[in-house]
Amino acid sequence: MQSLFTPSPLRRLTRARYRRRRTACIAPPQPSDGSDLSLYVEEAVTRRMVEDVIEEVREMRDRMANLLFLIAGSVLVDILTRMRGG
Repeated sequence: MQSLFTPSPLRRLTRARYRRRRTACIAPPQPSDGSDLSLYVEEAVTRRMVEDVIEEVREMRDRMANLLFLIAGSVLVDILTRMRGG
């Protein structure tokens, strides 16, 4: 069962595609002095890895926030139920 606070997998996929398209528009720097291209390729790969880690951290942060709201809501419902006497 999917929580009300978590985005649907389709929406998450759409966000990921949008981010990839947005970052794909930014071209990696090209060597202007004819130096070794491998340094620029390594920089582009490293940048992509860092962006992936940043996205994973964002997803984890969102999940933690959702979990916090779920716990707070459960505690609130429990308190209200006990106050009502049921």
